[in-house]
Amino acid sequence: MGEVVQGGAMEGRERPGEAGRPQQEREEVAGLWPIRRALTTASITAVEGLVVVMTVVLAVLGFPHLQHTKALPLSQMLDVLKLVLGTVAGVGALFALVMAYRRQRLAEVADDRDQQRALLDAQRAVLEQERALVEQRQAQEDLTWVLNERFGAASAQLGHAQPAVQLAGLADGWERGRQTCIDVLCAFPRPPYAAD
Repeated sequence: MGEVVQGGAMEGRERPGEAGRPQQEREEVAGLWPIRRALTTASITAVEGLVVVMTVVLAVLGFPHLQHTKALPLSQMLDVLKLVLGTVAGVGALFALVMAYRRQRLAEVADDRDQQRALLDAQRAVLEQERALVEQRQAQEDLTWVLNERFGAASAQLGHAQPAVQLAGLADGWERGRQTCIDVLCAFPRPPYAAD
């Protein structure tokens, strides 16, 4: 645990830039095995595959008998060296493929998570806008209700028989409805005229 693996990642520790999520948790979300288990399984599978292929090739050749000698000639020694180097290169390529797959899978999961987060943020922004519109509409309705109440009260005072109550109706400090009040006041002294 805590061992450095290819790519400079620390197994089971947090990597910078990954929103503080431990590597192990990101692997679980992506559905990946721990790195050691993945590489061990890939190695064992590769060895088993090599044994199967070797057995099939030898079976096709009729299981030839090899000569036993104490020392190998230089040409055979070079052939064995090529085989060993090829095997080492194959194992390295296998490890590189496993690591590339894991890196790609983690990137895909992170990208999916980022897209979901962006979608949720967009939905949240739309909901906030709708809520702001509803609040604005409610505030406008409340203001209209208050203005209607004030206008009704002032109109009732203007229609009162007592001149002092009429004057109190004229003394309203309603700035937004001032023009409406002026219109009503101008219409008040001009009741319908009845001829004698």
